[in-house]
Amino acid sequence: MKFITIDCEERLALVIELIKEKFSFKKFNYDLPPVSEDAEFNNDLDFDSLGMLKLISLVEEKFKVEIEIEDAARLRTVKDLANLINVNKLADFMEEKAFQPV
Repeated sequence: MKFITIDCEERLALVIELIKEKFSFKKFNYDLPPVSEDAEFNNDLDFDSLGMLKLISLVEEKFKVEIEIEDAARLRTVKDLANLINVNKLADFMEEKAFQPV
């Protein structure tokens, strides 16, 4: 279980890093507000639906997961997104283990 906990913390940090890297536009003098695990996409980070679609696409590519539209629509905070990635990764891990010969 320790393996999964470490991955969860690392994924949260990677999600925060990805948001800072891909959504801060230094050329245009635009810096994102502080990005933390509790930052809300709509209220704190000013993400609109197009920004969320771009973020979901980047996350799917980086973490090799598929995020359902219904799940994406329920995301409120950065931590929610990291938790959704973790749930998908855990499901993949459990599925792999289920099919391995004993």
